[in-house]
Amino acid sequence: MVDKGKSAIVKIKRHSACSKCDKNCKMADDHESSEMLVEVDNQIGASKGQQVSLKMEGKSLVFSALLVYIFPLFSMILGYFSGSYLIPVENELSGILGALIFLAISFLVIRVVSARTAIQPKVTRVISKPTDNNKFNCH
Repeated sequence: MVDKGKSAIVKIKRHSACSKCDKNCKMADDHESSEMLVEVDNQIGASKGQQVSLKMEGKSLVFSALLVYIFPLFSMILGYFSGSYLIPVENELSGILGALIFLAISFLVIRVVSARTAIQPKVTRVISKPTDNNKFNCH
């Protein structure tokens, strides 16, 4: 854990849908589980080594999903039609160029918005006492 005032770094173990399956699929071996570090809001003051429960507000989750998946798609569509309208040529090069420019702009917008909104999970409760491995775990 890295303490940053009212936030902390939590180690989360991800599992795929295949991890709960009792069949031995060969396709499931390469994506089974991995660990990731997440910065969380630690308002309850959990300490290093404790297992904690995390929660992310539904509104924040929906907003971030829309921002990351839908906004670039609509930006590309708008860019294609804008490029075709502003630079009318016989081929589709102006539309493709407009789509790529709008896609790049959408990634910049996503970066700025995500830095300003700080969508973070929150530590809701402590599940266990500190352990010897000095890691945060999530349940």
